[in-house]
Amino acid sequence: MRRDDLAHQLRWWGAEYRRRLIGATVRLAAPSARADLVRALEGRDAGREIDLSRLDPRATVCVREDHVVAPAAEHVVPRTADVPIDAGTHWPDRHAYRLTACRVDAATGLVFYGGRVLTASGTGWRPARDSAFLSGAAARAAGPTVHEVGPIAPMGRADNYFHFLVEVLPRVLHVRQVAPDAVPVFAAPMPAFAADVLDTLGIAYRVVDDEIVLRCDDVWVCEPVPSDWPHPRDLDLLADVVAGSVPRSDAVGADRVYVTRQGASRSIADEAVVEAHVTGLGFTVVRMESLSFAEQVAVLREARIVLAPHGAGMANIVFSRPGTRVLELTTGAWWGPCYRNVASMLGLRHVLVRLPWTPVRPDGAAAGAISVIDAALAGLPA
Repeated sequence: MRRDDLAHQLRWWGAEYRRRLIGATVRLAAPSARADLVRALEGRDAGREIDLSRLDPRATVCVREDHVVAPAAEHVVPRTADVPIDAGTHWPDRHAYRLTACRVDAATGLVFYGGRVLTASGTGWRPARDSAFLSGAAARAAGPTVHEVGPIAPMGRADNYFHFLVEVLPRVLHVRQVAPDAVPVFAAPMPAFAADVLDTLGIAYRVVDDEIVLRCDDVWVCEPVPSDWPHPRDLDLLADVVAGSVPRSDAVGADRVYVTRQGASRSIADEAVVEAHVTGLGFTVVRMESLSFAEQVAVLREARIVLAPHGAGMANIVFSRPGTRVLELTTGAWWGPCYRNVASMLGLRHVLVRLPWTPVRPDGAAAGAISVIDAALAGLPA
């Protein structure tokens, strides 16, 4: 490692541990002093991303255009018997920015100007500043670059179907609305599922080596949103674009669908037994990864009851009709509220079905799952 690279990494490590120290200080503070302490620390530790509430002029001098692509919105998911917790979020206006004189880390899609990370263009839960440090993108962006004419829309790696469909693809579509000639750029290797989705929707894209950093004067980025809370406009946009590219079929599809995870990580032990049981209840078992994107859309469009273990295979409920019943299976050991939130925004009827958990079977086993599934189906209104 070059001396300059080492010094750069050490500075990032120093900043990371400073943030950890701040977090520990906040947790240890007395409740009566915590709010004032948090406000004071936040004021000292201002972020470096494009921030609608606090724009840093050192970063925003590179902004050539600024378009609102989705209006401010809010949504509340009321508590239910299966998830007795209210949840909600507020989205400010969503923007697409056209930037100049930037460096783009291909692997992560992070964009830099003047050595500062501007905004995340990849998926994840951390702020862009932390992602730049932890991924090594900041060090790479300080090194050699490859010139790119543009216009481009960097998207990083497409690693997971849910994150690609619900987080990345809407940003591609938002950018294309204001800059139809901007080419989405992904880091190699490009998964077959992502290529299939983009090809089906007629979206041209490029794949580049994930080790390179692009230097470009015409870069488009769209702000990411939290993984569990896709913007309502994102879901509308997905439905509109897919409706235009994947026409409805006259063929009658399955009314009841079971989305299997057999053989995948975090699958129910002996899931084949579950499949055989639900088949006897009138369900059609589908393995989403064995279907084309158009076929996946068609399956979930027609289904009136979707039964599935928590996982990426559930992502296509974004194409289900309002009123569809979505029964999500989980022990709770690996669960996030993304599908509950999506279902609420789309008018689907979500039910969280808790499977028995054991240390030996943290994701559930067929023996305990079948009785719970039967009870959940029996409890559905006629």
